[in-house]
Amino acid sequence: MSLFLSLDPKTMMIMIVISSFLQAWVLIALGVVANQYKGISLYVVGTVMASLSFIIGLLTFSWEVPPLRFISNTFIIGSRVIWAIAIGQFLGRKTTKFTWAFLAATLLSSQIYHNYIATNYNERQFFMIPLNIIICAITISYILKSKHSYFYFTVYSLVVVFAADILLSSFRGLLILDGTTQSLVDASFANLLTFMTLFVIDFLRNCFFVLMVSQRMYSDLKLLSETDFLTQVLNRGAVTERINTNIKNRKNYPLSLILVDIDYFKKINDTYGHDVGDIVLKTVVSVLQAQLYPGDIIGRWGGEEFLIVLPNCSASDVRDRTESLRHTVEKTAIFDSTIPNQQIHCTLSLGVVTATQSKVTLNDLLKPADLALYEAKNSGRNQAQYIVFSR
Repeated sequence: MSLFLSLDPKTMMIMIVISSFLQAWVLIALGVVANQYKGISLYVVGTVMASLSFIIGLLTFSWEVPPLRFISNTFIIGSRVIWAIAIGQFLGRKTTKFTWAFLAATLLSSQIYHNYIATNYNERQFFMIPLNIIICAITISYILKSKHSYFYFTVYSLVVVFAADILLSSFRGLLILDGTTQSLVDASFANLLTFMTLFVIDFLRNCFFVLMVSQRMYSDLKLLSETDFLTQVLNRGAVTERINTNIKNRKNYPLSLILVDIDYFKKINDTYGHDVGDIVLKTVVSVLQAQLYPGDIIGRWGGEEFLIVLPNCSASDVRDRTESLRHTVEKTAIFDSTIPNQQIHCTLSLGVVTATQSKVTLNDLLKPADLALYEAKNSGRNQAQYIVFSR
C-alpha cells in the first residue's frame, strides 16, 4: 500500500498517455484490416478520443484551466459512450439512439456547469462517476444479450472488465467523500486508484475487444471454408468431416445416409441456362432442408449431388422420410423471370443405406449408397433404392 501511495500522479498519467497511444495505434490497425464489421470503426474513434483525453488531462497538471478540463472530461466519458455503442453494434444489438443522445446532452451540459459555473472538483466527480456506471451497465446488457456462441469466454471476460469498472468507480466515489481530494494533481489514494483503474481497465477492455474481433474473423473464415458458395450448405470437405465425427462419436444406431441426385440436371442447364440451373439447385436444397430435423446433416457432394445423414433413423423410418423428400421436390414448381409463364419441375433419384451396427466408416456407407443411387437411375429415375448395411 505504501508503495502504491508513493507513486507520482503525473508519472502515472504519463504512463497512461503512452499506453493509450499504443493501444490506439493497435486499434487503428485493427480498424483497417477488419472494417467489414459494424462497430469496429466507431470503437477506433472512441479509442483515439480516449487517448486525446489523457493527453489533454496531462496538460491540466501544468494548466488547471476550465477549457482543458472540459475537453478532457467530455472526451473521456464520450469515449465510453462510443465504446458502448460500438460493442453493441459489433454484437448485433440494437442501440437506442434516444438513450445515447440523452446521455451525450447530459454530459455536455454537466461539463459546462461543473467547469465554468460550479467548479468544485468533488461535485464534478460525483456526476461523472454515476454516468460512467450507467454506461458500463448498458454495455454489459448489450454483451449479455448477444448470441455469438463462438466467443463466449471473451464476451464474459468483457462483462467482468465492465463490472470491475463499476465496482472501482463506486469505491472511488466513496473515497473522495472525505474531501481530501480537491484536484487531479493531488497524490491521494482516490486519484491513484483512478489512474490505476484507467490503466488496467482500458488495457483489458481493448485486449478482449481485439480478441473478440479476431475470434469472429476466424469463425467467419472457417464458416466460409466449409460452406458451398451457391447452396449455402456444407461443402464436400466439411460434410465429410462432420459425418466422420458423427460416426466416430456415435454409440446408438441405426444411422441412415441418403445420396441424392437431381434427375436430368444437365438437360435443365442446356435448356434454360446455368443461371436457371443455379436457381433449381438452391430451390431443391431449400426444400430438402425444410424437411430435415435438428441433428440431421446435409451437404453438397458435387455438381447436382447432395448427401444427407439422418441419425437414429431406422430402415423403415428412412423410407417414409425419403419418399416425403422425393414427393415434395417433385411437386415444387420453380419459377424464374427469364422464363415467363413457365415453371420447372424436377425429380430426384436417391440411394439410401442404413447402418444397423457400429464400427462403420463413411466409405463403408458411401459404396452401397452409390450402388443404390445407380440402381435408382437405371430403373427409370424419380425413385429411391434402399440397402441395409450390416457386416
